[in-house]
Amino acid sequence: MPYTHTLQPYQSGSETSHEAAQGAFTFAETQRGVVYEYIAQQGDSGATMAEIEQACGIKRQSVCARFGELRAVRAIEKTDIRRGGCQAWRIRR
Repeated sequence: MPYTHTLQPYQSGSETSHEAAQGAFTFAETQRGVVYEYIAQQGDSGATMAEIEQACGIKRQSVCARFGELRAVRAIEKTDIRRGGCQAWRIRR
């Protein structure tokens, strides 16, 4: 899954701040992979944010952020399916 992103802003000259930014980037990258793989496993029926939150144990706000990142690189697309009032998304064809 191609994704280019830079580190979160950090205080120049602060090693601790730089390390924290790197840790946040790595954490988000790992979550993004989990979300992408879960959606891929669901095939054409896709997955909703609520389903990913429950199945993967990732908080909704983090799932939402990962969806935003995946949409930005056009890795996922909406389906015509809604479950539980939520839009289902699948891997872009």
